[in-house]
Amino acid sequence: MLNSWDLAVSPTQHLVTILIFTSTLQSLQLRLGTDSTPSPYFHPPIKFWPPINVRALVLIQIDDESVLRSIGSVLRTATRLRELTMWADGDYMLRFSQVSSSWCGQVPFKLTSLDLRGFVDLGRPSCPLWSLLSPVALKALTLNASLNVDSLDFSSFWETSVAADLRPKTLSTNLVMNGLEGFIQSFSGLEAFSITSSNTACVPERLDLILGALVKLHSATLKVLSIDPKGALINHLLDDASLNQLSKHFPKSEELRFGIYEAISVHAIQTVLKFPNIRLLYITLSRGSTEWILVGQEQYLSQMLQIGMAQKLKYFIFDDGPLFKVIRKPLRIMKERLPLGMIKDTFLFGDMVFGWNRGQN
Repeated sequence: MLNSWDLAVSPTQHLVTILIFTSTLQSLQLRLGTDSTPSPYFHPPIKFWPPINVRALVLIQIDDESVLRSIGSVLRTATRLRELTMWADGDYMLRFSQVSSSWCGQVPFKLTSLDLRGFVDLGRPSCPLWSLLSPVALKALTLNASLNVDSLDFSSFWETSVAADLRPKTLSTNLVMNGLEGFIQSFSGLEAFSITSSNTACVPERLDLILGALVKLHSATLKVLSIDPKGALINHLLDDASLNQLSKHFPKSEELRFGIYEAISVHAIQTVLKFPNIRLLYITLSRGSTEWILVGQEQYLSQMLQIGMAQKLKYFIFDDGPLFKVIRKPLRIMKERLPLGMIKDTFLFGDMVFGWNRGQN
């Protein structure tokens, strides 16, 4: 019996419609756009026969409005669907509301995992997400709006998320706007929290408010904390005192990403290595850091491991490379051969990867 299927749509195909027989499928991955010539690109609408019955559906590189509408028609009957991933090509300014244009109220499935990226209307009142998709069973949520948008009307999104009773275990988002603190304080039990910048023009929620909310409601459960200090979050940096507080408030932390004001100090490295369960460190140095400083920090962290600190540390990286892997018994520190995104025993480096372009996931 066929349980899963991965398909990359080729621009050389001449079919008018992709007709997929789904009666025995449990999961399906489709790449719906093309990234090479010839032109024009092939954009087939999607039809399923019988109606879609999969539990996990992954649709990436979506770059056509008509394809979005056909996806919406498919989802109207997807009663068994539990995991949905949809990535729009950010260059095409597509809206998630184009998917839901044929829906009448909520769709007939309850998702446990939702990953939406690249749509320009995520978080806006024009896309009332939780009136379309019920969040009551949602445990894993990734929401990354297109980088080509401003932040003028994101203000009510997190308030509507509180009202809809959204309570995820893992949250990754670039909607770091006013109201995020209130949302974090509306429930407890977060295990992974990751934020990135939507663009440089937005005014993000203050870092001290975000950390305060995490400490108040999620200190007993949080295992992953990732703050990418780029774009609008360039000032979301930590100092030695903040890192020391994090080590006290988040004793279960296993993966930590952060940036620091100055070229990171010896004390800061010693502090993060004292996290009792730390497995992964991703540290962004100040913009003025030189290659010499970078190499020095890598060497110092390696020395700390040699004397027995951070017994569970498995990966560390400074700035944009290289990723080091720690091998134990005997202790060795080696450059990891796999690219970021394919380190499947991590949260931060185990993002969705598809077999047709980067090796089997």
